[in-house]
Amino acid sequence: MRRIRMRRMALVALARHYGPPLYCQVNKKVPLLTMYFDGHSDLRPDFRLNRDTISGLIGQLWATDHHDWAKHLDTLVFLFWLASGTSYRVVARAFDMPKATVCDVVHRVAETILALRRRVINFPSLDGLAEVSAGFQKLGGSAAFRKFQAVCDHRGRFLDIFVGYPGSVHDSRVLKNSPLYTQHLYPPNGFIIIGDGGYPCLSQPITLLPPYREPVRSPVEARYNRHHSRPRAVIERAFGVLKSRFFSCFIPLSCFVLKSNSKLNM
Repeated sequence: MRRIRMRRMALVALARHYGPPLYCQVNKKVPLLTMYFDGHSDLRPDFRLNRDTISGLIGQLWATDHHDWAKHLDTLVFLFWLASGTSYRVVARAFDMPKATVCDVVHRVAETILALRRRVINFPSLDGLAEVSAGFQKLGGSAAFRKFQAVCDHRGRFLDIFVGYPGSVHDSRVLKNSPLYTQHLYPPNGFIIIGDGGYPCLSQPITLLPPYREPVRSPVEARYNRHHSRPRAVIERAFGVLKSRFFSCFIPLSCFVLKSNSKLNM
């Protein structure tokens, strides 16, 4: 015990004389870190998120006992890798760290995000369904759409995701292998999902209405398709926002429904 105390005292004396250890300091050779810790630089060009959003993400991901330096560095490495869509080797050079460390950080942060995804990506409560349905009714311009529901709501917020199939798999097959379909997760009774033309018309085990196939056979079908396309455009915009931020990172993503975009290349 005496040796341990003496060693600690020696380390404290060295720290006072030479300053804190290098791992407790910002590596000034790394412009990305210097820019982040200056407190005012625009982070969006390199990390695709603004400073407030990154701070909020760090607060959601890491517990209060997580090492303060590590939580910032891990999050920045992961966001830079995701935003740039580049190799571990390039990210390692950008942050002046070993490639193996970058690989470990990316996997660790990704697993942490997946473990917390249900805090953000979830189906609305029964009380919230009325608001979503009213939103789609307004977008569709027809009262016929007042009971339509989607896994992307009327504001473009993702409510459910299903990931893992390659781009060559048809949308309907992805749907029929998703928990949404196999476990009858959504929608509740009295609500209908609207999907694009890649989906079948279903009443069981979930209710789903696609547009009529072109060419339509009557003015009624044409009018239905016109109203149907307006709320469906919300999911297109949602994927557009996602792709514009993380455009280079190839992550096949299927999100139901208005649309299962299994060919998404972020």
